[in-house]
Amino acid sequence: MSSLKGPKETTSAAEGVFFVNCNALIDGVFKQDTSILVSQGRIRNIYLNSKNTLDSLRKSGIITANVEIEQVDIGNKYLIPGLVDLQVNGGGGIGFQNASSPDDFLKAVNAQIKCGTTSLLPTVTSNSVEKMLRSIDLAYSAHLDSPGTVLGIHLEGPLLSSNRRGIHSEKYLLKEMPGEVLEALFDILAKSRDDADTFKVLITLAPEIAGAPLVEKLVGIGVKVSLGHSAASFEEAEVGFDKGADLVTHLFNATEPISGRSPGLVSSALLRDEVNVSLVCDGNHLHNEIIRLVLKLKQKEKVILVSDAMPIVGTKLDRIEYDHLVLMKSENGLVVSHGPDGKKVQDQRKLAGSAASLWDCVLYLTNNMPIPFERAIEMATLNPASYLDHLETLGSIKKGGVADFLVVDRSLHLERVYKEGREVSVDA
Repeated sequence: MSSLKGPKETTSAAEGVFFVNCNALIDGVFKQDTSILVSQGRIRNIYLNSKNTLDSLRKSGIITANVEIEQVDIGNKYLIPGLVDLQVNGGGGIGFQNASSPDDFLKAVNAQIKCGTTSLLPTVTSNSVEKMLRSIDLAYSAHLDSPGTVLGIHLEGPLLSSNRRGIHSEKYLLKEMPGEVLEALFDILAKSRDDADTFKVLITLAPEIAGAPLVEKLVGIGVKVSLGHSAASFEEAEVGFDKGADLVTHLFNATEPISGRSPGLVSSALLRDEVNVSLVCDGNHLHNEIIRLVLKLKQKEKVILVSDAMPIVGTKLDRIEYDHLVLMKSENGLVVSHGPDGKKVQDQRKLAGSAASLWDCVLYLTNNMPIPFERAIEMATLNPASYLDHLETLGSIKKGGVADFLVVDRSLHLERVYKEGREVSVDA
């Protein structure tokens, strides 16, 4: 396996960082005049209503005299946890499933970090067995080098409904999961089981295609199973959840619509308190009243924002090629402009993932829904971290947690990104 290098950081010889004058989101509340001491990429101490200085910390013995600490003044701007995205297809012009080398893979990861997504599940849509295996290998390699950044992998397919496939190529949709893919996942999960940061695998499947035995088998070996791209009946969805699936991928998108006699997957997910739902709140995937409906029916802890970001995120491009398709930004969102035959698509409303970052989704929710900024942030930090069992290290600002921070001004402009306590360069 090739070694992956982390994102470019500003140079500093300091052994730690002391963040002062932070308006930090802690335990769901913004707390002004907070100071945070970071050492070796982790939060060592948090000081509320703090007048502490480096000198006072040295005098009290918290910092020894020979340790060099860099002080960073946040100017009482918002300091929030780094975002955690469970569904991100790429960035910086590179799709994870099309990455042919560790460097390509890392380019997409770093593009997302610079947009505020400091932890993620690289997502691979329905594709050839060869590409799936290569993506799994690249994701695992990246995870070994940076387990707090690349958390695992999200396989969105190939066991999906052909009627609800979206832009997934029909030729790659299958009725059974390839044995080579299952074997690769099993081996990695077995190797990772005793690691401090285990490799997470999330698979989106249609329960009516995959069947209950496979769902139960996947959950049994430690895979997180999400239902999506599905025409499942209410009863088929219920069986999937009973067998251990606990998430719905981009609820209301690529699923059978609710009708008076056919409640379907969506109704099952909304009625079951234990089921999480992910939403793409980019202004295009969901009508605002649908978002309001979900926020009213589901516990806030069970709503997870995802970006479904395509490789166009982190670039200045208006269009991009993706798996023999041409995708284009439009007033309807990111749509398919030209099909695999090279011909222009007549219906320019077919969504093809999103051109929004997860931070864009947080802003959209904050600006368009009756929901506090703090809650919108938690849906992109605390909730996905909880879903992946990473609450001890990710998703919040707490002692012992990874020092991944975003600095946001009063106009909610993303100013800076810190990865493990170090500012990430935003240079192209």
